[in-house]
This record gives sequence, structure tokens and C-alpha cells, in this order.
Amino acid sequence: MDDWADSKTFSIMIEIPKVVVILCVFMNGVQTSTRQDIQDLHDKLLPTYNKDLGPNFNLSQPIVLYITFNLFTLNEFDDKAGKLVFLGVSTIQWQDDRMVWDPLLHGNTTTLRLPQSKVWIPNLLVANSYDNVKEIGYDIVQVTYTSDGWASWPVSDLFDVSCTADIAYYPQDRQRCEIYIIPWAYVKGTFDLRLPLDTMIQNDFIDNGMWNVLSTEMKVQEHIDNNYVVMVIKFQRRPLFVILNLLLPITVVGLLNVFIFLLPPEPGERTAFGITVLLAMAVFLSIVSDQLPSTSHPHIARVSIYIAIEVALSAIIMVFAIVSILLYNTKDDKPVPGWIKRLVPSRSKSQKHTKHGSPVHSNVDNADVVCNDTGQSCAGADYAEQFRLEDNEVRCIPNYRGRPHTVSEDLNERPTTDTYSVSWIDVAKLFDKVCLILFLSLNICIIAAKVIDTIIIENSEIS
Repeated sequence: MDDWADSKTFSIMIEIPKVVVILCVFMNGVQTSTRQDIQDLHDKLLPTYNKDLGPNFNLSQPIVLYITFNLFTLNEFDDKAGKLVFLGVSTIQWQDDRMVWDPLLHGNTTTLRLPQSKVWIPNLLVANSYDNVKEIGYDIVQVTYTSDGWASWPVSDLFDVSCTADIAYYPQDRQRCEIYIIPWAYVKGTFDLRLPLDTMIQNDFIDNGMWNVLSTEMKVQEHIDNNYVVMVIKFQRRPLFVILNLLLPITVVGLLNVFIFLLPPEPGERTAFGITVLLAMAVFLSIVSDQLPSTSHPHIARVSIYIAIEVALSAIIMVFAIVSILLYNTKDDKPVPGWIKRLVPSRSKSQKHTKHGSPVHSNVDNADVVCNDTGQSCAGADYAEQFRLEDNEVRCIPNYRGRPHTVSEDLNERPTTDTYSVSWIDVAKLFDKVCLILFLSLNICIIAAKVIDTIIIENSEIS
């Protein structure tokens, strides 16, 4: 019992100073550090500090670096130059046993900020910088130390990195850019790189009007010389502007080009319309070429292939329109080939030939039917009517029982066949109809393929 009482008394005696300190804080307020406290802390830490030496006392142990990155904005991505510009803050933390002090002896100073030029910092480089190799940090950046020796080095900068653009699915292209942060001029095993987060921080991120950030990633990559940090940014182009101002006009012009076969066959009408559409396609192709990289690696833009197909189709339509004009202007003395006649429908309202004749009436009681193949009029009897067919056969119709027959009545009594002729105008009209249906179907198929491809791209994931 006595031992228990003694231990209890000892515990109470230990807790009494803590209670006194807490009461003093509430009564007098928290004591803040003064300039003299900071000066004393500088005089204590910096005179013997050598910034050329690492933070570890045991040099055989690797220096543990904790790296995070806060992404603020995605400023620009130049797909022609392969340049990505973004703003962010890279925060590197480590522990330096030379920067340890007792806050109670220095006016409750728990943090100390020193310029990076006065203390040790790791030499880290952005390996794939666009212009040249860029070192992280600059003189105005300060390193913040806590009383237990932990250092925090936040470096904000506008990073320009090189990134090859993949514009295969322009304007729905998705880009994947990697940023390499490597230790420079250190032997392998000097650093132990650790990532508290596997993604970039985007709490203060500001959206870009042209590009939408899909995801970010951070990982440590092993290398034969030294490990390094890889930061990955995946982003996608906002396609609405390009669709409304480029793809939609191209589609409309491509459809309008088909209706050239509905225009009058005069050469000036069709050729002027066709050449105008063809030039419009060429202008759109040049606009796309100016916006895209002049390279075929890793892929060529599918929209360039789409426009090239439309240009080729417009050229073919122009050739077929010229052929149609030639058919319209072919002279009638040139016979239409038999295989072409078989393709033309058997009935043509515009060129259908009806039977015609010259009726002659008389009151002859009895007469026989006489057919004269010589093209002359009927002879040897009086007839109520005579009808000349197109093959110069003369049909003579007698008067039965004093009542003359009409031509229509007599023709209904004998089987007849319609005769028709095919002119080059008929051939040209049929050619126009076939071309209209053919090229309209091709355009619809091309547009449907483009829409399906767009849907597949939209639902796919970037690798």
C-alpha cells in the first residue's frame, strides 16, 4: 500500500507543473516570439550549419523526401509544337536534425523560415523541360522548418514541358503528358522518394476553356542510375467549338454537293456550283492542316482523312456532273447503244409515242379489210376509216351494216404493242437519278461512320 501511495504522489507531482503552465497560458495568453527570439534562433542554428552537407547525421542512410504537387491551372497545350504549360506548387519535405530547438527557450517559436540559399535543399530537375533542363526552386523561395527538424519546401512555378501530341481523334483527342522530376548529381540510393498521394492535388484548380483535365497520377519510377518521380496529366480537348465551326459546315457542304444533279443541265449552272463546293472543301482542309501538327507520328488525324474523302467525293461528283452534261448535249443522230436502252425504263412519259392516223368515213355496206404495206392508202373498196401505224402499215376498217367503226373500237379488237424510243435526254435523266441516289447514300454512310466513331471515342478510356 505504501508503494502504491508513493507512486501516486509521484505522478501527481509530475502533473502539477503541466497544470501550472496551462493556467499561466489561460491567465496571461499565449506568448508570441519576438524579433530577438528569431535572431537568437538564427545565431544558434546557422553559424555551424553547412548547406553543402546533407540533413542526415548518418550518411549511409538515404534521405527520405516526401513529394506532393498542387495543380493550379492548365494554361496551354500547343499540339503543333508539343508543348504543355501548367502552373502548380511542388512541395518537398524532409527532416534535418541540425534544425531542432526548444520552442520554450525561444519565445514559443515553433516554425522558422529561411531562404533556400542559406540551407540545404535537394537538387531536383524537370528532365523533359521544353526549352532546357529546368531546376526546381529559385532564390526567393523559402524553406519552412518546424522545431522538430522537419523542412517543407514549397516551390510554385510555371512549368513548360515537352509532350508529344496524339491528334488521331481530333477534335476529341485526349492527351497524356508525363513530367519527370529527377535528382541531379547524386549517386544511386542517396534519396528515398516517397509520395503521400498518388495523384495531384486540385483543390484550387481553375478550369481551362479549351482543355478539360480528366485525371492525374504520381508514381516513383525505378532507374538504373537513380529513382525519379513521374507526374502524369491526362486531359481532353473540349470539341464543341471545332464541331460547330468546322465539322458541321463540312458535312453540310458535302450534302449540298450531291444536289448538283437536280440543277438544270446547262453547263454554267452545274459547273459553277460544283467548283464552288470543291473549293470550299479545299479551304476547310487547309484550315485543319494549319491547326494540326505537320507529322504522321504517332497517328494522323482522322478528321483529315474524313475531309480528304469528302474532297475526293466532291471531285468525283464534279466528273459525273460533266458526264451528265455531255449526255444532255449528245445529238439525236447518234444512236443509243442497245445495252443502254435496256437500262432505261420501258415507259417514258416525255418520250412515249402514241398511235396516230387519219380517219376517213364512208357509207359502204360491205367491204373487206385490206392491209397495204407499201405506205399507200387503202384501195379496191370504200372504207369507213383508215389508220396508218408507225411502221407504215395501213389499217383499213370497213363500214359494217351502215355504221362506221371508230379507230379506238377497232384497235381494241386486235392485240397491239406499245412502241417507244430512247433518246439521249432519257439516258441523261436516268444518269442524274442514279448519281443522286448513289452519292447521297455514300455521304450518309460517311456521316454515319463519323458519328459512330465519335461515340466510340467518347466512351473509350485514355491509356
